[in-house]
This record gives sequence, structure tokens and C-alpha cells, in this order.
Amino acid sequence: MQNLVQLMTFIEVVNRHSFAAAARHLKITPAAVSKHIASLENYLEVLLLKRSTHQLDLTHEGLIFFEHAKLIAQAVDQAEAAISQTKEEPSGTLRIVCGIEFANLYIFPHLEECQSRHPKLQLYFELTQTIPDLEKEKIDLLMGFSKSIPPNCIQRCLIYARNVLCASPQYLKTYGTPRKPADLVHHRVIAHKRQSNNVLTFKNGDNIYFEAPICLNDTRAMKTCALANLGIVQLHDYIVEKELKMKTLVEILGTYMEQKKNIPLYVAYPQTSHVHINVRRFIDFILEKIAEG
Repeated sequence: MQNLVQLMTFIEVVNRHSFAAAARHLKITPAAVSKHIASLENYLEVLLLKRSTHQLDLTHEGLIFFEHAKLIAQAVDQAEAAISQTKEEPSGTLRIVCGIEFANLYIFPHLEECQSRHPKLQLYFELTQTIPDLEKEKIDLLMGFSKSIPPNCIQRCLIYARNVLCASPQYLKTYGTPRKPADLVHHRVIAHKRQSNNVLTFKNGDNIYFEAPICLNDTRAMKTCALANLGIVQLHDYIVEKELKMKTLVEILGTYMEQKKNIPLYVAYPQTSHVHINVRRFIDFILEKIAEG
């Protein structure tokens, strides 16, 4: 810690080109500044500053050390800011873009508790499956997306999912149950617009191409169509978990599908020097609720 004090004193001397000016800023005596610089030079065993009556210059070694010292000072400032935020109460607006089904299952059931913990925090949700321009629309958080996370974002996995192929019992009664992936070419497969070329990929690497009688941009709408006996859908397991338990939808071709949950769903936020307290507290809260099951 003493070395850190000496380092900060050295930075102030360089920035202010004067021992006396640095002393006034640090609220210590010029003699104390001189002592800190001398102690630092003795510790490093190099001369950092060339002193004269009217001029103060960095030596070659001093210039190298100053460039690294500035990075250390910046890191200290960021660490102090991060600690100070732990003592603050989240407040103001937090703008969140989230998938509809993810929000319904993992966020909305817990919002009453979140508001109770952080009453000054206002949550603004945009429920969509399209990632907007975060900077242009001033979005703080993305939640529940598995793909297309902007490259300038920090991301963290919230849960893992797997893909499920399913249809209603009535549809399967009318059109028959596919026994192997190739049978899908004779069925009505409802597509999401993100499914390029209307293709389904199975765990053995086989690709099945299909003609989609219905193409949608919303997974909730896909599930609604499947429940209305309109065809077969591929959705993440958490989206159809309740319907599979109630048997209003039936999983098909399970032996050909990956059963391990290996599709990450992320929370992501723009990369900055430190994470805003609103962002950090809300992420921590949702991760806590997910862990509780």
C-alpha cells in the first residue's frame, strides 16, 4: 500500500510538472512529496525524474514507468468505483430486451420480489426475438438470446436449453407420427424465419430440408399453431415444457435429437469500464431465482 501511495504521488508530480503543485493537490507538504519520490526511486533502483531549479523532466526509465503507472491508477479508480456501487441502491430506469417466453418463465414470476428489494428501480421491457441496436436505442440488457449477441457485449450464460420437435396429439393422429427424420418431408413443419433454407439438423449430423406451409418470427406463435394442430415445430424445451407435461404437445423423434441441454441462453450488456449497479443487481437477482429453480 505504501508503494501505491508513492506511485500516485509520482503520477501527480508528472501531471502537474511540479513537486509543490502535487503537494497542494494531495494536501501534503512538498517535503513529503520529495520523500515519496525518493523512496520509489530507491525501491525501483532507477532515477525517474531529472530535477533542476526551473525544470522537471522524466528520465527514459521514468517515462516507461509513468505509462504503466497510469494503467495502475486507472485500475485503482475502477476498483474503487465498483466497491462504491456495492453500497448504492439501484435506481432509475433499466431498459431490457428479452425473449417473450424466457421473460414469462424466468423473469415475470419474480418481479414482485425484485421491486420489493429495489423499489427505486424502474424496469422497461421490450419483448422481442430481434436484437436491436443497443447504443441507438439505449438498451442496458439483453436476456434469453442464444444467437447473434453483438460482439461488443459482455455475455454470461443464464441457462442451457435443448431443441425439441413436437406436435399435437390430434395432428399426429391425422397425419401419422414420423418414425425417422426423413419422414418429415411428408409432414407440415412450421418454420421460424431464422431457420435458413428450412432445414432441421439432427444429432448424427443429418440435415432434413422441408417446405414450410407456415413461417413465423415468434416462438410463442409457433407453439400456438402447433397446439391448433397445424403442424410440427422445433422449439427450445423450456418453451414447451408445460405443454409436454400436460400432453397437449407430444415430443417426436427424440432418439434422433440431442437430449443434453447444450444451447446457452445469455444475458448480455454493452462493454464498459465497469458494470452499472442497476445492471449488476438485476443480473444477480435473476441468476439467484434461476438457481432456486
